[in-house]
Amino acid sequence: MKATLYLIRTIFAPCALLFGPLCVLTWLNQLARLGDLVTGTLGDLPMMLDMGLSLMPTVLLHATTAAVFFGMMLGYEQLNRHSELVAFRALGFGLFRLMQPVVALAAVCSSFLIVLHLFVVPWSVGHLQKIMLESATRTLSSHLETNAFRPLSDRTVIFHQNKEKQSETEEVWQDAFVSFRSGAQNEGHLMLFAPEMGTAADAKTKSLMLRAEEGSVFSINEDAMTVIDFERAQLAISIRDWLKNQTRSVTKYHSYTPEALLKAQAKAKGHRKRWLRFFLAEKIANHLQLFPLLLLSALLSFAPKRNLRGRNWVFALLIFVVNYALYQLFRGLYLSNHVPLWLGALGPLLLLSAATAWLWRKTARACL
Repeated sequence: MKATLYLIRTIFAPCALLFGPLCVLTWLNQLARLGDLVTGTLGDLPMMLDMGLSLMPTVLLHATTAAVFFGMMLGYEQLNRHSELVAFRALGFGLFRLMQPVVALAAVCSSFLIVLHLFVVPWSVGHLQKIMLESATRTLSSHLETNAFRPLSDRTVIFHQNKEKQSETEEVWQDAFVSFRSGAQNEGHLMLFAPEMGTAADAKTKSLMLRAEEGSVFSINEDAMTVIDFERAQLAISIRDWLKNQTRSVTKYHSYTPEALLKAQAKAKGHRKRWLRFFLAEKIANHLQLFPLLLLSALLSFAPKRNLRGRNWVFALLIFVVNYALYQLFRGLYLSNHVPLWLGALGPLLLLSAATAWLWRKTARACL
């Protein structure tokens, strides 16, 4: 019993040691992906803390797999280099018994990550989207720089000069210019010019309200240009479009619970229906891959210590990259209707399990 507890403690320590730094790095990466929305909360400490805490479930989701994978390898490599694996085998520990902590940790971590991905992450992402919308509503007007073209979204660009702040939510722009680009190049685009334009971000309508005085609208295509003058006009530009442009990694489906995803899937058609099916299946299948991944990371450290020479780390990094490549491959095969859903979701797990079985058999022979 003491030998088993020592084995568990030895492999758990490096996992815990790697977990903290990986969480910090992942958290900073998530903040960087939010871009300007983070700078928009710098003056509001409660909102900053709220945004940081809302990212934590996603951080745990990404950091846990890498921490246990490389931590497991560190633990077993330490046992090997100190000849403790030889001592365990002398005590009667077979390969299966030496791998029991790996299977137990994989079971705990995969169960934790599945629950986290299915129920906690949707809540946290939904809360994060509300914070992002509030931040965008507060700061979008001040975000637009004077004397500079600034894209609000893929289809909207604004240029203005001589900004005069009137209040916390309203400004006046002199020589304002708004360009609405069409999706196709041959359709041309619409331009609005006004000597004076006011703006205010509206949280209720989730839009940036533009009020123009005595301006002109130019409709331009390949054949002609149409000009329409006006005395007063008002436009609403969706803040959600700007948010989508700023945070491409946060889609609305990440905030859906399993029930909401099933309802959305029932209403969807074609490619979107297939994508939603895979999106739900991968929340479970991706974390089941921890079993072969952790077994592979441990088995790679069972080679004689004179033969290690860092090769096991090269193979470990290769396995980690191949795991992601397999996910992308089978995902693409399913979305292109080449394989069924079960194979698209479980394909990486099956291939990694086959590699684990081969390495297990080879290691078992070497241990005899």
